[in-house]
Amino acid sequence: MKLNDLFEVKGKDYIVIDLTNYGGEKYLFTNELNNSEEPTKIFKIFKEVKNGLVEEKNEKILNIILPVFSKGINDKLMIINEYYNEKYN
Repeated sequence: MKLNDLFEVKGKDYIVIDLTNYGGEKYLFTNELNNSEEPTKIFKIFKEVKNGLVEEKNEKILNIILPVFSKGINDKLMIINEYYNEKYN
């Protein structure tokens, strides 16, 4: 999986909005999409496994990787904001 990939788990569609590695495992920060493939307010973290993806529910791991995802997304938003300010201000 890579950024912006779309995939389905249990009849729900998701888009990958960030990736990280922890403990030798690859984790995906995703946004659930509605029937029109538009973003919703539902976000989930999945772990890549041999046979596909599983939702990560281990609080210990989530407490470690959520700040990593948060920083990554904040960094991306800052880049977008800087681009916008340079182009339009």
